[in-house]
Amino acid sequence: MPRVVSSEESFDLVVRDTEAKVDVAVREVKDLILREKVNFLIGPCSSGTGLAMQVVHSEYKILRIPPIANTEAQTVDKFTPYVVQVVPNTYMEAIAATRYLNKKVPNAKKFCTIGPDYEFGRREETAFGEEIKRLVPGAEIVYEAWPKLGEKDFTAFITAIMAKKPDAVHGSLFGGDLVSFTKQAAPYGFFEKTPFIALYDFPVLLALGPDAPEGTFGFGRGCFFMDPNPKIDGVCGKI
Repeated sequence: MPRVVSSEESFDLVVRDTEAKVDVAVREVKDLILREKVNFLIGPCSSGTGLAMQVVHSEYKILRIPPIANTEAQTVDKFTPYVVQVVPNTYMEAIAATRYLNKKVPNAKKFCTIGPDYEFGRREETAFGEEIKRLVPGAEIVYEAWPKLGEKDFTAFITAIMAKKPDAVHGSLFGGDLVSFTKQAAPYGFFEKTPFIALYDFPVLLALGPDAPEGTFGFGRGCFFMDPNPKIDGVCGKI
């Protein structure tokens, strides 16, 4: 259990790992509240574990600030005054990316999606589906890919998407999953054949380096730290 203490500020930071597992998250948040007597919580990464934690810390009236987990459920249908979300939620993020994709590929009507099979991915792709059908009369989602979080082999999903020959693909993969997907999809000519948008934020682009697929669309959660770049258009841009 890592612990950082600043004597100057009398600030005690206790760090726990949820392992992206609901039971672990519930156990750890209970221990932080009941034994460590924390004043507030920051985290987690997973929207799924965040919702499980929310039930516990709300009961004890402890504030939580989720800097990464962003399911709309945290602040809308499962609203509690003990959550302050500081990033765009899944609805906001998906709607912005959908409108940007529609703007860049205006004639696209046939879509595939790929997202991690848990709360975050399901929420983002639901929002995408609803918005693209509102924007594009006759829009059709011909295939939905749902790899598990932490998937190592995306081959079956890549080939299934390409077999459908979509006009565009919306993705909600992120982090290491998006890095793995990108490296595995590139040899198939995926990015040359298919307009694709996903969460290509700064850490992902840094990890990909020269392997970042040129011409692919990326979005990030308010990348205010980026230098002005003509290739960046608002929160979405072209790699």
